[in-house]
Amino acid sequence: MAKLEVGFDQLMKDNAHLIRKDFRKTTFQVFSGIVQRTPVDTGVARQAWKLEEGSADVDGLPTVTKITNDTPYIDYLEMGSSKQAPAGMVSVTLSSLGLDYNQEE
Repeated sequence: MAKLEVGFDQLMKDNAHLIRKDFRKTTFQVFSGIVQRTPVDTGVARQAWKLEEGSADVDGLPTVTKITNDTPYIDYLEMGSSKQAPAGMVSVTLSSLGLDYNQEE
């Protein structure tokens, strides 16, 4: 088992540039998808999305990125309160990209 772990670590190091590129591409696809799916009445909720990128780890690989929105009613929009986005924005975007949705409390 240790050889597999060492091999995987080396694979990650050897391909860090590809992983970084793919991570950034996927991050921006998610961010863009969420913003575009956000319903617009006054535009406040759509304009409030923020992308916070974490720093790279010791191997130069990206760490956690957060997409946030501090609009007081954003949870209601995600739960489908708008006819423009009855299934929400975040979960629909992640699902469309084949990604799991894990919402932090």
